[in-house]
Amino acid sequence: MLNRFATPAGRALRGFTLIELLIVVAIIGILAAIAVPNFLNAQIRAKVARCHSDMQALGTGFEMYNLDNNSFPYFGGDQWYSAFIYPALTTPISYLASIPKDGFVDHTPKENIHRYAGGHLDFYPGWNIKEVVKSGSAWGGRPVQNAVRQGSVMLTVSRGPDGLEDIGGSPATGVLAYHSSNGLISGGDIYRLTPGGVLVSADQYGGRN
Repeated sequence: MLNRFATPAGRALRGFTLIELLIVVAIIGILAAIAVPNFLNAQIRAKVARCHSDMQALGTGFEMYNLDNNSFPYFGGDQWYSAFIYPALTTPISYLASIPKDGFVDHTPKENIHRYAGGHLDFYPGWNIKEVVKSGSAWGGRPVQNAVRQGSVMLTVSRGPDGLEDIGGSPATGVLAYHSSNGLISGGDIYRLTPGGVLVSADQYGGRN
């Protein structure tokens, strides 16, 4: 039953009952429950697409560097990772205007072997895996070794939606490739090989150890 309130002019003002208000709140709750997950999923898909685009740009930068120098970035010893190879893409020749940041990293200051500028693990970790394998390291396991045997030289990685870096390590743990068919928020990293393209599944190069 609608509540009625008298107005100064003597007219009745109709209000909502408690049940009607509860129904409206329930409908809003149901719509929110449907919309919020879809919005979050759309954000994840957009970040995954950006990762692929960024790593493709890095791969193009590596290829351009190789054309000019007849080799991919590497500077001796263990200088095969991000902190050494990425600056070679921006100076003295700008193969890339800037190094893209991984959207799945929380950008908290960290001390890490992959840091590049400012002590942040902001950037897609990258390696000259040909030199890593040549050094005798078992890092990355069979997938990395087999990728090098098939002609890949550079590897870039995004942590993926789970925010964890799943490539290792000591002892070598191999690679775990992210794929949205396993669930948008699932384990695994996003990998790109140069040459070689996206690593869709670790099975392409021998699976995870």
